[in-house]
Amino acid sequence: MTSKQQDQAFLALSKSTSHEALGTEELTQLNQWMEENSELLDREIMSELPALLEIADINATAPTWDEFLEMNREKIRVKKRAAKIHSIKRGVLTAAAILVIVISINYFSQRKQANRPSIAAADNNAGKPGSYKATLGLADDQRIDLESASTGHLAAQGNINISKSSPGNIKYDTSQAGLGKPYPNTLTTPRGGEFHIKLADGTDVWLNAASQLSYPTVFIDSVRRVELSGEAYFEVAKDARRPFIVITRKTSKDVLIQVLGTKFNVNAYDNEPAHKVTLEEGSVRIITTAGAATVLRPGQEARIDAQKITVLSDPQSEQSLAWTKESFDFGDMDFTTVMHQLERWYNVSFRDTTHKPFQQPRQFKRVYFYGKISRTENIKSILETLGRYERFTYSITGNEIIISPY
Repeated sequence: MTSKQQDQAFLALSKSTSHEALGTEELTQLNQWMEENSELLDREIMSELPALLEIADINATAPTWDEFLEMNREKIRVKKRAAKIHSIKRGVLTAAAILVIVISINYFSQRKQANRPSIAAADNNAGKPGSYKATLGLADDQRIDLESASTGHLAAQGNINISKSSPGNIKYDTSQAGLGKPYPNTLTTPRGGEFHIKLADGTDVWLNAASQLSYPTVFIDSVRRVELSGEAYFEVAKDARRPFIVITRKTSKDVLIQVLGTKFNVNAYDNEPAHKVTLEEGSVRIITTAGAATVLRPGQEARIDAQKITVLSDPQSEQSLAWTKESFDFGDMDFTTVMHQLERWYNVSFRDTTHKPFQQPRQFKRVYFYGKISRTENIKSILETLGRYERFTYSITGNEIIISPY
């Protein structure tokens, strides 16, 4: 790579740290440069990147690698980061290089709203991105396919009217009559689906793929209670007299998340080692039937297993909330968890060469990607990028992806 190409790669890096979209040519240039120097990408140095980026002064006044290093050498030294500063020669990446692996062309910085634009279409091949798909289950066992249902009135449950307000959104309307009797309903998203619901009390819930929310058509008791399996983001309508409770189940134990009015994410998939609650605004109390309890403050994240609750002192809340911004964030994530997220969103299954469920081999340690991948990307482009940094090849047959480590 020429000196000019290296400086162009640095410019692409500068843009990526401020979440600017990179063009295809810029992305290719940066990936080529990283590939040429892949033997110098030490995992320990990669683990220091978030801290280094916090103090990195990347801007238009530092257009080359040499100038950037000179301008920021003292800042990095004073912060006593684990990565030591070495000189950077043209075309050589050393431990001092502050590098973001850019694995996305698009970054969505705004929280998705109930009426956000439709997810971009993919080609007809296997592994296309998820879209607005869900099934509404009514008290009389009727099932409504919400993807194909027309906009407008869907059903009535007692005094409550249920309508599809727009693609990907349903709401429960209590304005026509008294609340009346509550009926049990469910909203279920398949793998490759997501949906938004506005409950009768005004609470908004965004349901991720392979998830189910169970709830009453109206809340008439002293508490507002729902049950979740999978993952959902909640914006709870304030009601000081009636706490809102989300119940998840970890093995045979129940986990209760109690709030009044707040914004938080719950990840409660059965195939993950722990349930996670990430608080963005307000406060929540988490109680397990095993006797553990804690209260979260904004920015904190709790991980709940069958025995205890662990509150992370330095949580990666952006990573947990990335899906609500239509992104994946795989920073410091093991390959198995990466596979689970891809399987749920793209409705695929990862297999080994004998067609058995893929098990993470020992050489796949941690995935150190400090960038975000748009969930609108085709899975092929994601696998090609992941394959650069974890040594494997893949093939796709139907919805089955065969992984071959090497």
